[in-house]
Amino acid sequence: MNANDYGRRAWRLLYPILIYFAVYYVIYVCGGIIGMTVSFLDMERTGVNPDVYVLIERTYQAVGSYSLPMSLGAAVIVIPIFVLLIRSDRKAVAAPAHYEAVPAPFYILCGLLGAAACLAINGLLMISRLTTLLAPELEQVGNSLYQGQYFLEILVTGIVMPIVEELLFRGLIQNRLREYLKPGHAIVLSAVFFGFYHGNTLQVIYALLIGLLLGYVYEKFHNLAAPVALHCFANIVSVVGSETPLLDRIFSQENEIALMLTTGICCAAVLLFIYLVNEKVNPSQVRNVQEENRESL
Repeated sequence: MNANDYGRRAWRLLYPILIYFAVYYVIYVCGGIIGMTVSFLDMERTGVNPDVYVLIERTYQAVGSYSLPMSLGAAVIVIPIFVLLIRSDRKAVAAPAHYEAVPAPFYILCGLLGAAACLAINGLLMISRLTTLLAPELEQVGNSLYQGQYFLEILVTGIVMPIVEELLFRGLIQNRLREYLKPGHAIVLSAVFFGFYHGNTLQVIYALLIGLLLGYVYEKFHNLAAPVALHCFANIVSVVGSETPLLDRIFSQENEIALMLTTGICCAAVLLFIYLVNEKVNPSQVRNVQEENRESL
């Protein structure tokens, strides 16, 4: 394989991520312009001297307070783009594989796995003291994602963004990696992409571990609905836990024994749900008419 082939493969993996960032950047810039204009007019109306540093600070605060609506706007634009790219990838395959539908209760099992994984990973991060060591990063994430707007947080962080990210990282990146690698390697690499996409240390660790589970259930179900269900439940538990005393009650850092015991129970639940998925979810490949005709010749 020559350098051009490697470059083409790398570009196929990277450009969907660049599309999302480009769309979000454009929306962010437009939001910044609107925020600066509103802040300037408000300062003039109230008689405040429009000092450039004050104006920039107010603009930054205004844009930050609208990060969730801007993410929602970016999602509305990129979801159709990602769906079209996934369909294009499928059309490029001569005989794409089709699998039997998995019964609905197993998608609920994926959701329970996501909820348990969210609690288990958070517990492990607390035990490791990374949440204390990286407290400024944790606060920054909380300020951007959890702003007290519960309905919007559930809608954007809990539902819309999991759909966007699963279309991107499983529907596009993991599927494209499987063209070049074994399924296990594709799962790991897509999880690595997913982790570093989130930016800061705590989110990289959390997203990497969750990403492995997302890639695993996608490989088992052969259906994006499975990782979407897992991802939505994990994010919703995270939102509820951050906006209420839920996580503080479940994981008491003041009581080391209770923290370790609770985390152990959550980890055991994750292992149980993985076992059930592994044993019970094995959809058979559906033979299509083209394959049958080829075999009959």
